Amino acid sequence: MEVLKLDSEDLTNSYSEDKFDRAVLKKMNGDQMPDQVLSKKIDKFLPLFHNDGDKLLYDGKLCVPKNSTSTVMQLAYDAKTSGHFEYLKMLSRLKNYHRKHKSQDVKQYAKGCMVCQQKKDYLGKKLTYPTSLEVPERQ
Repeated sequence: MEVLKLDSEDLTNSYSEDKFDRAVLKKMNGDQMPDQVLSKKIDKFLPLFHNDGDKLLYDGKLCVPKNSTSTVMQLAYDAKTSGHFEYLKMLSRLKNYHRKHKSQDVKQYAKGCMVCQQKKDYLGKKLTYPTSLEVPERQ
């Protein structure tokens, strides 16, 4: 498996492609936004955002644009040191990253992991061999 890393240039490009992150950056620069609903949503959280060079941070955590989510998930889950643990451990590994629906994304990624589906035990109802039933005699 190849080693994945977050490239700051890729992040900068992804910020410009992500609708929400692009809007936050515009708002931080003082630009006018045509979408008033999105502008009001951003106004609530704008004090928690800040720009650190080419990285967008939310409450001290690196914002991950939608395009880079899969890369971050692979880093946290598929790396050799990750161990393919359950989603709660994966969430704790991603505590320095911010994504709006991070918990849902992590659950979905962990549930769809082919390695885990093939290697881990099924925790549902155990299947048994079929048993024959006695046929009642007619009278």
